[in-house]
Amino acid sequence: MHKANLYLKLKIYSRANLIYSNLLSRKDQIQNNLVETSLYDNIAWCLFMQEKDEQALEYAKQALSLGSTFPDIYIVLAFSNYRLHQFELARQFAIEFLEKNFEEERAVLIGLFMKLVLAVLDQEPDIASLASQITSLLPDFRAVELEIPFYSLLTDYYKSQNDFSRALDAQDKLVSYLKFNFNFH
Repeated sequence: MHKANLYLKLKIYSRANLIYSNLLSRKDQIQNNLVETSLYDNIAWCLFMQEKDEQALEYAKQALSLGSTFPDIYIVLAFSNYRLHQFELARQFAIEFLEKNFEEERAVLIGLFMKLVLAVLDQEPDIASLASQITSLLPDFRAVELEIPFYSLLTDYYKSQNDFSRALDAQDKLVSYLKFNFNFH
């Protein structure tokens, strides 16, 4: 699994998927719940990053059912449902995350993102403060890899508000991230 995780970090998703799939085919041999849960967490994230949201959701739900304590899995659950226009499910998972008490430091950033998801779903008129808080934390939490869902969500929100200048700004930041930072985590 370490090799697959390395490919995942390097954004070589096809290789990571192949290894994860191979491990899943032999999951009956895994006698450790933590390892099995981690496998589902990682394959869900890998599929999520490829925008294979339906599959990502299946694995994320399996990870949760096994007792996953990886807070990032809620990004998959909320944002994949958002991308699939399953807004009530996106809302449900955002709220569920906010009601949990994750101990990881990264949970602060993820919590702000979940509040942003809810604000976008509720079409709140001003999300600038939340967006600014998240933006200020992104450099400190590169391992969370929140930039793609964050900038995508901002772009969608500003387009829905007919604020095309801000939508283009968010889209430019996404493109810049993909161009310059995506492979340097």
